[in-house]
Amino acid sequence: MNAFDEIQEGEIIAYVAGKPLYSPINGIVLEANVSQANGYYKVLYLDNLLFKTSLPAHLAVNIGDKFYLDKEVSLELIFLSNIITDAVREAYFRIQGKDIFYGQHLSFDVPTGVEHTSILATRREAVYQKNKGGPYYIRRVDANGKVIGEIKVDVGITDGKMISVSGVQEGWYCDLGYGRLRNAELEGAQ
Repeated sequence: MNAFDEIQEGEIIAYVAGKPLYSPINGIVLEANVSQANGYYKVLYLDNLLFKTSLPAHLAVNIGDKFYLDKEVSLELIFLSNIITDAVREAYFRIQGKDIFYGQHLSFDVPTGVEHTSILATRREAVYQKNKGGPYYIRRVDANGKVIGEIKVDVGITDGKMISVSGVQEGWYCDLGYGRLRNAELEGAQ
């Protein structure tokens, strides 16, 4: 076996003094050194994969916390970095109830139990930028859809559908169609 070869439990990975050496696990060979009499193999164990992600730095979670995604699937936090980069911390979860594969990209909404109250929010598609990395805006309209003006806003948390905004007042109406159009134009200008 060579570096980056996948191995299965029970498969011959090398011969030592003419006798087969069998793999005790399923994995990927990370390093192989068979040039010495006492060579070694460094193997990535594939039967206990972890989900690596980033969590907001302000999120109050602890090692051992379990998050239930549905009746069958749960995540258990087993590592949380103390290093904050761009307001997030690296975290590793053990997934239970779902088969995952090495290198697979997954997306989960993790219900943390954190609740935000007394915030103003609008539909995500109402908020747009004129330039990538630029400020955010909404297009304010009256109850009949007549344009009142463009308002610069600050954005906060989102669940993917709704987003918190400041710089607006409760009861204002937003033009969802204009926001969708501006977002589509910005994405197309890549």
